[in-house]
Amino acid sequence: MCIGLSGIISSKYRIFIHPSSDSHTDIKEKFNLNDNLFYGATRDFVKLELHPLLSLESTNEKDWEFIIDDDSILPKWFMKDEAKKTFLREGMEVIKEGRYSGHWGGSLYLRNTNITSLPENLSVGGDLYLSNTNITSLPENLSVGGEIYRD
Repeated sequence: MCIGLSGIISSKYRIFIHPSSDSHTDIKEKFNLNDNLFYGATRDFVKLELHPLLSLESTNEKDWEFIIDDDSILPKWFMKDEAKKTFLREGMEVIKEGRYSGHWGGSLYLRNTNITSLPENLSVGGDLYLSNTNITSLPENLSVGGEIYRD
């Protein structure tokens, strides 16, 4: 499930974002990140997301909520404040430079957000959840592979 921009941060605080996918699995495959742990091993990365508060296109860091999207025990090297600062900075650059295509391979969950509009050329591979938002119209070129849920 994705609500915004997905990424992975490594133990060296390097950010990995797949511009055309919201899937942490796709990101791991694209950048050859291994999460197969052996006895006593510490994972080298943590899955993160940025959830939009007002707009999917905003480049203002304050318009995004930082989420640790990892159900594993966080490794000792992980520092939340450093990860947040690094991921927000890189995520905003991805959006500013147009490297993020606005394509969600899976479903896009925007319910209960303050988002008021969707960007042009938005493509959602799965379902689009818009219940309890202030979105009053959809862009003409919106592509949704599944269903659109408004209420």
